[in-house]
Amino acid sequence: MKRVRPRLTYANVVSTVALVIAVGGASAFAATHLAQNSVGPRQLRRNAVTNAKIKNGAVTGAKIKLSTLGTVPSARHAASAESAGRATTAGLAERANSAAVAAALIPPEPIHLVGGAGEPPFENGFVVAPGGSPAGFYKDRECVVHLLGAIEGESQHVAFRLPPADAPTQEAFGAIAVAGPEAGNLTVNKAGWVEPTSQAGGTSVFGLDGFSFRALSC
Repeated sequence: MKRVRPRLTYANVVSTVALVIAVGGASAFAATHLAQNSVGPRQLRRNAVTNAKIKNGAVTGAKIKLSTLGTVPSARHAASAESAGRATTAGLAERANSAAVAAALIPPEPIHLVGGAGEPPFENGFVVAPGGSPAGFYKDRECVVHLLGAIEGESQHVAFRLPPADAPTQEAFGAIAVAGPEAGNLTVNKAGWVEPTSQAGGTSVFGLDGFSFRALSC
């Protein structure tokens, strides 16, 4: 029995070509015409979008997450300059305030030497201790009177009297140095009388350095 071989007709060729064109065209259309918002972060490969693929001006400030941006150099410098300016201003203000306070303080008195011209005289035979520093006193900026020097005289007797303005607000009493092994004390009453005392009694050398008290008047 003779086998009949199929013959390719013109109609078959035309229909096959039309099918290929239809399928290819649909794929091409799908590749070049995507639905709106159909491509998101999940469809993009990491680093697939580079600077060269972004149109100038396409990324605006509204599309940038500001928290991910570092401080630009100029802004850092501006912040440092502002801080430095405030620190400088604060330093100048502090120095100005310190200068104003210093200027408002009463200047310290010069040292008054007991027995000198125009100064309180020694009382009861007291003198400057041989080889010792001249006896004196002065009032500082904070109205504190300081006694200086070394004197010699009889214990429990008034050595000299301070001016009323340099007398203490209340009786001042404290330890002082005395030549020899015995201890000594000094009393300055509200009238300004300066009276040294030694445990040994009699005539002694008394050191006044370091004895101080707040003055009655400033």
